[in-house]
Amino acid sequence: MADYLLRNIDAAIMQKLKEGAKKKGISCNKYMVGLLTNFALAPEVKELDSKYQELFKTVIDTIEGNSILLHEILIRLKEEEQEDDSKTISSQ
Repeated sequence: MADYLLRNIDAAIMQKLKEGAKKKGISCNKYMVGLLTNFALAPEVKELDSKYQELFKTVIDTIEGNSILLHEILIRLKEEEQEDDSKTISSQ
């Protein structure tokens, strides 16, 4: 872990940071470290989110395609079953 001293923070901004920390029940230092960590990791999170959205779309498209195919298979199986029933009835 590294230390860094921030200087010249506007008083109003510092007050907002303190209020944010108080709402979360953590120290101001811990709160600011969390904010900086989130800011530093934001590009990576956005990239992962984008990849996740692409993957999700691919999975949904695949499921929809499979559902259509399964529906077509069921229709054909029912048609074949009806044809078999018709042949059985006519041969009797």
